[in-house]
Amino acid sequence: MSMSKTDWSVPTLSGPARTRGVSTTEWGGHRRPVSFRRKLQIALGLIWVFVAALQYQPFMFGKTFVTTLEGTTVGQAQWIKSSVTWVFGHVVIHHFSFYNALFATIQLAIGLLILYRPTVKAGLAVSIPWSLAVWWFGEAFGGLWGGATPIMGYPGAVLIYTLVALLVWPPESEPRAGSDSVATGGLLGSTGAKAVWAIFWLGAARFMLLSANRSPSALGSAVSSVADGEPQWIKDIDSHLATGLLNHHGTEFSIVLALLFAMTGVAIFVPRLIRPAVVTAVLLGACIWVVEDFGAIFTSQGTDPNSGLLLILLALCYWPIRERVDATPIARSDWSHR
Repeated sequence: MSMSKTDWSVPTLSGPARTRGVSTTEWGGHRRPVSFRRKLQIALGLIWVFVAALQYQPFMFGKTFVTTLEGTTVGQAQWIKSSVTWVFGHVVIHHFSFYNALFATIQLAIGLLILYRPTVKAGLAVSIPWSLAVWWFGEAFGGLWGGATPIMGYPGAVLIYTLVALLVWPPESEPRAGSDSVATGGLLGSTGAKAVWAIFWLGAARFMLLSANRSPSALGSAVSSVADGEPQWIKDIDSHLATGLLNHHGTEFSIVLALLFAMTGVAIFVPRLIRPAVVTAVLLGACIWVVEDFGAIFTSQGTDPNSGLLLILLALCYWPIRERVDATPIARSDWSHR
């Protein structure tokens, strides 16, 4: 199939740095802009494909997986328990292999749609209601009504997929004035994006200080509880953290983490502190991912990489960078798939 030159034409870029936040790739001798927003979209799409691959694992086709999901309702409000039990205990359980294959295929489709540039909006649009449904029935709202633990999946890992989708949503035209990051130039706008960041991290600080999460043994117990089925090198990490670093010092670590979360949340409103806040959030996400045992992806029973990896992607959406080609106007159609 042939493609005309005009289909791929873009403004000519000259000089060593005519763009900010925009790189270029070669295709048939022509240059096409690849924005930082698009790179984050690709990262999100790849994570969705990975999640689908995990959902296709043999363990996921067994009824034991249903029991595992129902276990997320422990300590939750009765209406959450009832809704999750009804979906999985009365509907899904009778044809679980079919439903699991369906769930995995939907997630694979979401990832592929996001990865294919012309359908990125469709992929993001589908991912939002799907993520919210999984957040309810698959994660029981991340334990928000039962004492969520910020180092173990708060606020429900799949909810972060929704937040990232809103932040990396392609703009209809050139980013509006004041859009100094992918997040603030996204669907929520500058005010909405900053509010999401603040609520997210201040909420994490609040949950970190709950009595159940700041007791001397709370953090150590949380780390040791996820070690079953992990390879030995991960068990060694868990053992070192649970019995060494965190042993009987959970309260001190909880307070320090709560302060870091709170400062990270507030810093988004101080321009000169945004970069340090994003770096701090990336480091926190990396540490949380290690504590989460990388979402149990090495056990053949993990359903997704959990919240740590998504926190890194969420933070990168706020990295200060202006997404437009300097001194070169970009047509509306050029931004339609960004």
